[in-house]
Amino acid sequence: MVRAWDTASGIASLTLLLDGALFDHAPMVPDTSTGTPGFVLAVPPAGPPGSHVVMARAADRVGLTAEAQISYVLPGRLLVSDVAAVPSPASGPTWITALVSISGDLRAAIYTPAGRLIRLLDGRADYPGRAGLEWDLLDHDGDRVANGAYLVHVTLRTGTASASAKGSLIVRR
Repeated sequence: MVRAWDTASGIASLTLLLDGALFDHAPMVPDTSTGTPGFVLAVPPAGPPGSHVVMARAADRVGLTAEAQISYVLPGRLLVSDVAAVPSPASGPTWITALVSISGDLRAAIYTPAGRLIRLLDGRADYPGRAGLEWDLLDHDGDRVANGAYLVHVTLRTGTASASAKGSLIVRR
């Protein structure tokens, strides 16, 4: 994930390069985790198994620039890791994201800390990397969920194989 905060003049541009090539389909969501206006990009590391590099370049409206680089390795097998919710704490819709090693069917099961299933979200990871499902903070009956902590279990299925990972998020309205 790449977080960018606006401390004064406004963010004018953010460019992402994946292994040196322009990457222009990362979902950008408002960042409400701090009191400073900003946003978060869920950067989908993608590509064949092996080492990869994501480069982020930001510029503000007065010409100040910053650059960051992240290196990672994608395994050659089915894997799910790094489950995160963006933003968390959430007061409105949030993205539940996970790193996936291959494309496949994606499911996020959301539970209360007591283990009661409150919502299932289904979608597709179309490529290896960071995949996400948007949650509107409603339960399976369409009612708003209460403030508090929630557990998330993300599963990736492809054919007869599956892999999963767990995470958590906070709802605070």
